[in-house]
Amino acid sequence: MTAATPGQGGPPPRTSRYPTSPLALIGALLGSLAIVAFIVMVVVRPDGLTPARVDWHAAAAESNDPRLIAPDLPDGWTANYAELEGEGDVAAWRIGFLSPTNGFVGMSLALESTEDWIELQHDEAEATGSETIGGLRWETIDRRTEEHVGNRAFIMIATLDGGDPRAVALYGTASDEDFRTVAASVGQAVAP
Repeated sequence: MTAATPGQGGPPPRTSRYPTSPLALIGALLGSLAIVAFIVMVVVRPDGLTPARVDWHAAAAESNDPRLIAPDLPDGWTANYAELEGEGDVAAWRIGFLSPTNGFVGMSLALESTEDWIELQHDEAEATGSETIGGLRWETIDRRTEEHVGNRAFIMIATLDGGDPRAVALYGTASDEDFRTVAASVGQAVAP
């Protein structure tokens, strides 16, 4: 038996169930776009990225470690993280503060500071000054005019006196006033 050639009794050509005219294809495309537009309009999206808010007082209390501090800052200050983690070989209590003007001041409290930890906080920069705030002598490093310094445009480092092995570093991009506010609060928090 040989295969039938067109026009010689083969099966009739199949007709499509769906219209295939150009107008029908354009209609299907517009219908699909309308469905996508509807889904995009209905899906709820946040208005903007809002940083997480962390209660640093509660986090310090939950740790049950009396060496941790929770500075009392004026109204409007928030924190976006509060964590106990390692920095090099040193355990450090870290809090990221956001000022009411959205300035960032990070705090890192070394529970048993070492010279290596202090060098790490310097971020390979030399001290540019010093200042006493909140009863602590702070060594300052101002790199705001330098490029590519990230969140360490300004750094303040203080070692605690009286045999206390802790040291604290403040770093960030906030104003001098914001740094002084945090430094004064840290000084009050570590005072005996």
